[in-house]
Amino acid sequence: MLSGADWKSLGDPFIQKRSYAAVPEREVGRLFGPEFAAAIFKLDAETWSAPVGSAFGLHLVRIEAIDNSAQARFEPIRAEVLAAWQDEQRSDAKRDALDNLIGKYEVVVENEP
Repeated sequence: MLSGADWKSLGDPFIQKRSYAAVPEREVGRLFGPEFAAAIFKLDAETWSAPVGSAFGLHLVRIEAIDNSAQARFEPIRAEVLAAWQDEQRSDAKRDALDNLIGKYEVVVENEP
């Protein structure tokens, strides 16, 4: 890179943003393709990559920081997820029971004279 040059002013115009922050690998894969995402999530922080290919062409990528704390952990929210799942199961069971009950009756509306 040119000494003292601002990287944002270098390179070709690009349809996407030039800089991303706190983007999970799945979102990067959606934007640029899964191969690109897999490649950049193997990079070390604070160094420029070799050219990395995406659906848009080749890119030089620099990872400023890696925040592993942003990775979701299941154990701390296990009880909350279980409760939400159980609530959904109860709601589904109630809806099915009501549909079953309604199905046992025939409603006849008679015209008034």
